Amino acid sequence: MRGNFVRLLSTLAVFFSLAPALSSQVTEAQPTGPRFLYAAAENAAPTPIDVSRIAILHMRLSLDLEGVSVKRAIAVISEQSGISVWYRDEILRPGGVVNLKARDITLAAALTSVLVESGVDVVFGRDGNATLIAQPAPLSGSLTGRVVDSATRQPLENVAVSVGNRTARTNTDASGKYTLASLQQGTTVTLHFRRLGYFEATMRAPVPDGAGTVPDVAMEAAPSGLDRIVVTGTVIPTSVRALPSPITIITAKDIEQQNITSLDQVFNYMVPGGVSRDDAPGIGGYANFSVRGTTDLSSGTSTIKVLVDGVELDDPSRIRNIDPNSVERIEIVSGPQASTIYGSGASSGVMQIFTKHGSNDASGPVVSGKMQVGTMAHKYNPDDTPVRKDASLAVSGGSNVAGYTVDGSWHGEGAFEKYRKGEQRDLHGGVHFDQGIISGNLSLRDTRIGYHQGLNLLDPVAIAQGRPVADVDPGSRYEYQISTLAGSITLQPIAGWRNTITLGSDDNTFTTFNRSSTVGGPDAVNETNSTARSMHFTSAYDHSMGQAFNYSVVAGGDRIDYVYTDFSGGSRTANHLNGIFAQAQLAWRESLYLTGGLHGDQSPGEDGTYWSPRIGLAFVHSHDAMTF
Repeated sequence: MRGNFVRLLSTLAVFFSLAPALSSQVTEAQPTGPRFLYAAAENAAPTPIDVSRIAILHMRLSLDLEGVSVKRAIAVISEQSGISVWYRDEILRPGGVVNLKARDITLAAALTSVLVESGVDVVFGRDGNATLIAQPAPLSGSLTGRVVDSATRQPLENVAVSVGNRTARTNTDASGKYTLASLQQGTTVTLHFRRLGYFEATMRAPVPDGAGTVPDVAMEAAPSGLDRIVVTGTVIPTSVRALPSPITIITAKDIEQQNITSLDQVFNYMVPGGVSRDDAPGIGGYANFSVRGTTDLSSGTSTIKVLVDGVELDDPSRIRNIDPNSVERIEIVSGPQASTIYGSGASSGVMQIFTKHGSNDASGPVVSGKMQVGTMAHKYNPDDTPVRKDASLAVSGGSNVAGYTVDGSWHGEGAFEKYRKGEQRDLHGGVHFDQGIISGNLSLRDTRIGYHQGLNLLDPVAIAQGRPVADVDPGSRYEYQISTLAGSITLQPIAGWRNTITLGSDDNTFTTFNRSSTVGGPDAVNETNSTARSMHFTSAYDHSMGQAFNYSVVAGGDRIDYVYTDFSGGSRTANHLNGIFAQAQLAWRESLYLTGGLHGDQSPGEDGTYWSPRIGLAFVHSHDAMTF
């Protein structure tokens, strides 16, 4: 009696522990009839049984079942064989009727005949008893999606995509797309995304009955990863390992962590060999900056070409007036290597600033804000502690088709130097869309700056004598308006072939109110405007030749118009620059990269075309955990 009770308890334990788990672990396509499985332990995954080699399944029975229910038929088989068969009532399909008359039928054949349409499997435990579990749902679902770089929004190729325990696996193609087939419909799976140089990403997704689409997955590049994707100097999204020249990548996260308050600071903090110096402190000043290879910062402008969302800035030194909160990432190439794409003006380097254009998160808009208040001190105003106030607000959102970002900020400075104070207001908006073979971006930034500077600001005699100046001190007021409009459209008719046109302008208006030294006297107003309007077109194609070789070809042209207007003096000057370029790269086994290109510039007054050739070789080899 005690032995039977122990057997009952052990069978029930096997049944209740395995019934829910086993049905989800068996994932192969199912036949109509039951499968015979064996579970060595309570939590062990069941394994198929070779019926021909299991003696108990060859036990002979004599059955006379006519018009009986499946449950009654199981009870008769259990009684004749002496094997307990455990199951939950709800797993047997209702309405089943059994008609079976047989003499000398094996146990395996009897169970198969009775359970053929019941949708269950038979699992034997170590005690010899059986448990009926529901067969898994058919593997008829599939999921399709795309993987992109979180910073560039460009597709990522060769991303390993797997499900749950990583048994289902595929890789993304050149457009970043993947498809996982033969998934169990009606379930929710966890997708894992892995690629060298990127942090692993996961996403949970329900599996439909048939084909389903999931939102884009954005993978974040790991610090210093050789597989981080860039476009500066290549046009085609390219991994860092393939570049024959060094590049510095600065993300929005880096800017936030370093608490960057003006973009010129990245040259002192984050760019190897970089240096930056303010021409004047506070709001309204501009920065001289450069990288290794130049030693003079006294010219008043940077020697590096700067582009914002693909549009050239008229005055690169005005990056100090770009709101860091609006920046998604920055790419900086030092030296002349990028001049093949961007022309002779980029002989000392290129800095590309990409602003935020929203996300692919359809869960709803994200609102963020920040406010900072602090005091300042300066040697020309040792007796006062003026306050600096900073506030910003941003809203972003989107879907897998389009995204948007709108952000603004305000900065105010007290008189940290005697008789100098100012404020700056920034507004930025960006949108992007991706619909089939067409994608595009549009961005606008507008900066308004105003500051007052007293006549005696740097008067050493007045400072030495401690002479006070009244609050109505005349002095001068300066007002700046800096605006950048950029738009691009990309057409990709076939995989690997991308055609992009970028249009935009950078507009700078400076107004100076030179006040009379006599209080109440007339103001002398001087207003100037400088504008750079640019158009850039590229056509790029990359293709793999087997598993060993890959090549890419880029060709295009650009035109930049520079206009300077002095409204006070009534003068206007205009100039333009035309350029054409071509560049090709051949890669061998993602280790050896040969790059060559040529750029031609032509502008009024030049005799012919100025050519900028380029050739470079890069070699990267990985061995275990080391890359060199």
